[in-house]
Amino acid sequence: MVTQNVLKILLLEDDDIEFEAFVRQLKHDRYRFVTVRTATLQQAMCSLDIGRYDVVVTDLRVPDSYGVSTIRELQQYCSDMPLIVNTGLRNRALEQNIILEGAHDLFIKGETTGATMSRAVIYAVQRQRVINELQRLAARKEAADSRRELQTHENELQPLETKSTLLGDISNDLRTPLTIVKDFVTIVKEGMAGPINKEQQRLLERALVRAEELNFRMDGVIEFITGELRTCGRN
Repeated sequence: MVTQNVLKILLLEDDDIEFEAFVRQLKHDRYRFVTVRTATLQQAMCSLDIGRYDVVVTDLRVPDSYGVSTIRELQQYCSDMPLIVNTGLRNRALEQNIILEGAHDLFIKGETTGATMSRAVIYAVQRQRVINELQRLAARKEAADSRRELQTHENELQPLETKSTLLGDISNDLRTPLTIVKDFVTIVKEGMAGPINKEQQRLLERALVRAEELNFRMDGVIEFITGELRTCGRN
């Protein structure tokens, strides 16, 4: 029997039928989805304040909130969690604003298959974990810099070569899972795993764009740390 990973979802949805439809969509061989539903933005924020979730999925039209403001309010409580929009609202300008506000993905109700939604949730969680790890490394570096400033000049700095090796190991550990995700998405997008429709191809292309964005962010962090290491080596 295959062991399933559990993903805990906070769903902001006030419609009972839409809630049931969403839960039915979520099926995957390797993951089990646990959905906690809230019907208002206030309830969702309270849940995020006291609980921990792997991903947040939200409608944009709930009793106490509408549109992009819903995303902005939720981001105050789930900045380190992926946020997916699942709505019945159709508006291209709104879609662009939603992505700019930090949402990982956008789906129109009634137009998404169960497999697509399940994969979107899984990929969003994986991407966010990479982002969180990069941020953790950056914070750790900042703390290390502060500690170095308090050290006396008699303390010897660790050799630059050793630090560069460590940085290379960290870089490889971060890039490997991201490369695997990109390769998997490319295989599916190119139809090598079976036929896909236009909507699935669009979603996969969006996933690749997100992966490239993560690569870019990773390059920036690594370049910054490398520069700092070189400065330390010269001193």
